[in-house]
Amino acid sequence: MTTKERLVQFSTWITLSLGLFFCAYSIFHFPVQKVDPQLIVILLATVFFGQFLHVQLPRINIHISTSDAMIFVALILYGSEVGVLLAVFEALMTSFSIRFKGGSLRNITIALNGASAAICTFVTALLVNYVFVSMKATAETGEFYRLVLMLGMIAFTQFLISSISVTLFMAKKTEKSLWRIWNETCLNAFVIYVFNAIIAGIIIKALVGINTIMALVGVIVLVVVFLTYRRYVNDVKETAEKAEKSERARAEQAEKHIEELKHHIHE
Repeated sequence: MTTKERLVQFSTWITLSLGLFFCAYSIFHFPVQKVDPQLIVILLATVFFGQFLHVQLPRINIHISTSDAMIFVALILYGSEVGVLLAVFEALMTSFSIRFKGGSLRNITIALNGASAAICTFVTALLVNYVFVSMKATAETGEFYRLVLMLGMIAFTQFLISSISVTLFMAKKTEKSLWRIWNETCLNAFVIYVFNAIIAGIIIKALVGINTIMALVGVIVLVVVFLTYRRYVNDVKETAEKAEKSERARAEQAEKHIEELKHHIHE
C-alpha cells in the first residue's frame, strides 16, 4: 500500500468517525424549543434546493447545490446543532436522489457525504462562534459589515473543508498529486459557496427584518444565478466530451494509417 493510499484510507475512517460523533452530539443537544414554522420552511427549502438545484462538476462524480444557502441561514439563526443535522439530512437526501436517478454512488460514498457535511458544518460553527462570539447576535445587530465578514468566513471555511475532503476522495482514483486534483476539480466550486453566502445574507436580513419580499427576491436571485452556472458547467462538459471524442478519432485514424503502411511494406 502506497503512502497516498494509506493517507486516503486513514482520512476515510477519520471522516466517518468524526461525522458520526458530531451527529450524535447534535442530536443529544438538539434545541427542541427552537423548532418553529420558520425552521420547517427552511427545512423544506433545503430539501427542494438539494433535489432540484444541483450540478455535477466536469470530469468528476461530485455534485454541488444551492441548498448550502439555507443551511447557512439555519446555522446562523438556530445554532450549530440544527445546522449540522440539516446539512447531514440534505447530503443524504441528495445522495440517495442521485443514486435513484441512475448515479453510481456506493454506500461508503453516501456515508462519507453525510459525514463530511457534519464535519464541515460543526467545525465552521466552532470557528465562527469563536471569532464572532454569537452568530445569531451578529446577524441581529444590524451591523452589515460584521454580517458580511461572518458569511465570508462561513463560505470560505465550508469550501476549504469540503474541497479537502473531495480531494482526498478523488485521490483514490487517479495518480495526480493532491494539489493538482484540488486545483482542477474543486477551485471552480468556490463561486457557488460565495453566492450561497450572499443569498443567505439577503434571506437573513429579510427574516430578521420581517421582509418577505426581500427573502423571495433572494431566493429568485439564487435560482437564476445557479441555473446560469449550471448551464456554464454543462457547456464545459460538452466541450470536453467533444474534444475527447475528436482526440480519440484522430488516434484511431493514425493507428489505422500505421497498419496500412505496415501492410504496404510487407507487400
